[in-house]
Formats: sequence, C-alpha cells, structure tokens
Amino acid sequence: MTDERADQVTPSPYNASLLAELSEIFESYGRATTSLEDIQSFASNRQWLFENDRSGVADAVRALIAELEHIQYVVPDEDERVEARRVLDAFVQRFLPRS
Repeated sequence: MTDERADQVTPSPYNASLLAELSEIFESYGRATTSLEDIQSFASNRQWLFENDRSGVADAVRALIAELEHIQYVVPDEDERVEARRVLDAFVQRFLPRS
C-alpha cells in the first residue's frame, strides 16, 4: 500500500491560510452551528482566491462546492448532513491532515 500524500504537493502558504478559514467553517458545521448553505456560500465566495499552486486545492474547492450543491438539491433531507460530513471529511483528510 502506498501513501497517496507522498506525491501530493503541499499547498502554498497563501492557500494554506484560505484552507484554515474553510476548516473553521467545516468544524462549525460539525457542531451543527452552521448550515450546508453557509458552507457553500463561504467556499463559493473564496474559490477564486485560491492560487493554482500545483497542489490541486483550487480545483478541489470548486469540486467540493459542486458536490455540496448536489447534496443540497438531490440527497433527501434526512441524509443530507451525513453525506455532507462524508464529503467534508474526505476534503479535510486530503488537504488538512492532522499532525
């Protein structure tokens, strides 16, 4: 088994600061103090600020927004939070690994 992150380029310090902002709102969603719509809006307003730094984070944020929109409009309400948490957790694991 190989480590996927071994070949992954680390986000630039600038992108890392934007990722830290996203992490905060993801955590508030986990505490149920914000909505899926709030996360979408927050990420949408910042998506164009991400640099193309070869880490893939700029494209991943745009894909995340699209996935959250899909969840909001297609997934039944009772499953929405679980599905959104799955998507957000996968994003966090890829770009915001805990040390």
